[in-house]
Amino acid sequence: MMSDLTGALVALAAFLLFGGSVLIGKRVLLSMSWTRPVRLLTHPVPLSWAGIVRKNVPISRELRAPDFERLLKLVQVFIKKKHVEGAGGLEMTEEIAVTIAAQACFLLLWLEVGLYPALRTVIVYPGTVVPRYARGTLGHGTLEFEGDEDPILGQSWGQGVVILSWDSAQRGAFDPRDGKNVVFHEFAHQLDQETGAADGLPVGLRLSSLKPWAEVIERKFRQLERAERSGRDTVLDTYGATNHAEFFAVATEAFFEKPRQLRERQPDLYTLLSEFYGVDPVEGWGPIMRGPNGA
Repeated sequence: MMSDLTGALVALAAFLLFGGSVLIGKRVLLSMSWTRPVRLLTHPVPLSWAGIVRKNVPISRELRAPDFERLLKLVQVFIKKKHVEGAGGLEMTEEIAVTIAAQACFLLLWLEVGLYPALRTVIVYPGTVVPRYARGTLGHGTLEFEGDEDPILGQSWGQGVVILSWDSAQRGAFDPRDGKNVVFHEFAHQLDQETGAADGLPVGLRLSSLKPWAEVIERKFRQLERAERSGRDTVLDTYGATNHAEFFAVATEAFFEKPRQLRERQPDLYTLLSEFYGVDPVEGWGPIMRGPNGA
């Protein structure tokens, strides 16, 4: 039987030989808008927003003053450019929009990149929701739906839509050390889906970084599969063993909320994510020198 590393290398070689060059070309094109830095707005951020973010997103309290101010400016652009709407009887408020936007923007805080360019709409329900597939648009960002599934806390669609439960978004932000944050999770999916495929390889990776990402992610994914089957304790939520896309989203949650445990137990995965997100949470919430995964 092949080792996990050998299997990952064989899979990567097959990818490159059979149509990989076409997909890589598509990845590069889709990455161009993402790697174009966001233009911050010149007018002041509303005074109430700082209090909302500090209260509802406790992890933001650990930021240095310049990074906190940048976070607020990213939130300002997010709310202006994206359509955030309530559903299921939820009335959209400034507090809800700012709280969700702050968590979404937190992932991009140390990256000179665009602000989820493919994302159009964030739909927020009061609690868990039974999602329905979009079949068209009506008016400004309003979607028609059809079909039923099991209740969810959140979901990210390739059509530029994120669905969230407000209860879950609040709960995930409230404890910044439990490794569970539905907004981080779903917006990690957005980073993954920006390339046109949900495969655990987020947008913005250099071509030279695809091989090490494929190796580490594949090896860690297989380890998590084995941990799930055996019931062994792991720093990552075993939901990440569902597929490579869920693995990346779960790993992102752990990186931002359980960084010390992740670095101790899976240092190679921690380093990979640190280079990608441009921050080393264990050493302090500030920008690091960009490694080979940098934009």
